[in-house]
Amino acid sequence: MLILFELASRAYGYIPRLLKTATARLAGRVVFRLNLRVRRNTIANMSVVLNLPPHDARVRDLARRSVMEYAVYAAGVLDYYRTSPKAIAAETTYVDPDEILARALAQGRGVIFATGHFGNWDIAGARMASMIPLWTVQETFGDSRINEILRRIRESKNIKAVQMGDSLLPLFRSLKRGDAAGLMIDRPTPGEGVEVEFFGRRTMVPDGIGRLAVRFGLPVVVGGALRRRDGRHTLFALGSVDVDLTGTDEVRVQRVIQGVFHHFEKIIRMAPEQWYMFRKMWDS
Repeated sequence: MLILFELASRAYGYIPRLLKTATARLAGRVVFRLNLRVRRNTIANMSVVLNLPPHDARVRDLARRSVMEYAVYAAGVLDYYRTSPKAIAAETTYVDPDEILARALAQGRGVIFATGHFGNWDIAGARMASMIPLWTVQETFGDSRINEILRRIRESKNIKAVQMGDSLLPLFRSLKRGDAAGLMIDRPTPGEGVEVEFFGRRTMVPDGIGRLAVRFGLPVVVGGALRRRDGRHTLFALGSVDVDLTGTDEVRVQRVIQGVFHHFEKIIRMAPEQWYMFRKMWDS
């Protein structure tokens, strides 16, 4: 599988960008039509985002576009792997007019960069890693070959990864040195984690970022990488959340995560078609 991935990534680079994008969007349209679970879950999620009933044509259209845009992202992984970190940094615009990230880094205690399944989180990580040593927690799949491919992809962009389920000590030590951790936040965890309000509805999400921030007193910067029409990206920092020392640890954790999702909701509203959430985010 590793050899096939290497060969595919090389061959994919010779295909014109417009053809790759059009083909990926067509594939996404087909998936939306044929995959009932993806279609139902995405429509349910976009119904909440737009605050419209699921049967509204605007909800279905947005859900379809989300699946199509995800297909563009997924196909782009092959290009991403072959592109050097220097080229990604040069082609990705960084926007932080309020110096949110700079102020967080100036504290010298490490920083958490929180993002979600929005735009292109791989590009966000690579651009961040060009500015500061970056770590992440990598999801573990049943096929070790997939885990190895993902590790190679991240390593090629100077991103260090800790496998989910393994010891987090390397990550903890890096944060104490003042490094950054790039973590995903928008995975629904019904009955586990912490409850937050998101688009006016209550949902359960992982509490890891909040616990990490509270344990080490770290600021959390919330941002993402938005894909532009020309195929390039803009990395931005939209807001930050500091640990409020009042209350119990559980209260502090919930407060941090709620603040993070407050900013992430604003990010999704910028380009909801670039939010790729195919699990049901909210209970009915």
